[in-house]
Amino acid sequence: MQIRPAEHHDVVKLAELHIASWRLAYREALSPEYLQDQVVSDRHTHWQKIMHEPLPGQQVLIAEQNQRMLGFVCFYLNESAEWGSYIHNLHVAEAEHGKGVAAQLMLAAATICLQACGDGGLYLWVLQSNVRAQRFYQKCGGLRA
Repeated sequence: MQIRPAEHHDVVKLAELHIASWRLAYREALSPEYLQDQVVSDRHTHWQKIMHEPLPGQQVLIAEQNQRMLGFVCFYLNESAEWGSYIHNLHVAEAEHGKGVAAQLMLAAATICLQACGDGGLYLWVLQSNVRAQRFYQKCGGLRA
């Protein structure tokens, strides 16, 4: 597995993985109608904007193997004076769950944040219904605030 910075040509793959991940993780939190139809245009628009109009401190890393995207992390360096750098998205293809891809992406993001910002902290938001993600972040040392 290789982790590399995302590039403009990755937009479609990022959106497609994001769509698949939301359909799996948020089926209890979002309406079936939204997840069937609207999520497609929303995530494609979202990734077009992120990759073509990046916000300050934005970083997007992709985990891939044999040119197949396994997962990605999008984060913002030093986004909050109180909390530090912000993990905006971390998604892994369903077939790769439990294989360490998310942990490697978190480690890569944390390393970049530490090098760029010092020990200013790292935070994210997780839906209450996304228990799987909560368990993962707790295993990574995350604390509920």
